[in-house]
Amino acid sequence: MNEQTIRQAAERFFSLISGDAASYADQLAPLVRLEDADGMIYNGRDSVITYNAAWLSAYQSIKFTVDRITISHDQAALRWKAKGVTCTGHRAVFGGITILRFDPAGRIRAIRQYQTQVLAQSA
Repeated sequence: MNEQTIRQAAERFFSLISGDAASYADQLAPLVRLEDADGMIYNGRDSVITYNAAWLSAYQSIKFTVDRITISHDQAALRWKAKGVTCTGHRAVFGGITILRFDPAGRIRAIRQYQTQVLAQSA
């Protein structure tokens, strides 16, 4: 995969991540591995989709924007921000870094998440 292909795949994944799992499941390799910000590890496509659905279920709405993408070999590092409203009605703005590693077919084979900052919260 070349740099442009990796960039496009990373942007596509992030643009779909807050939606229905069916919209991004095809981008995940069957044996994808996710390590979350707490160091918990989830192996396999179904496990990653379940993790993501559980995480997103805490929000009535959430929107991610990518601030920067850096590509190196088969990886993309994305610095992002999210704005959302929790199920309890609180507004939250936070940021993080996600590192995606791609297989030769262009599917994501590893995800590493880092929540780096809470920018704002309101009741």
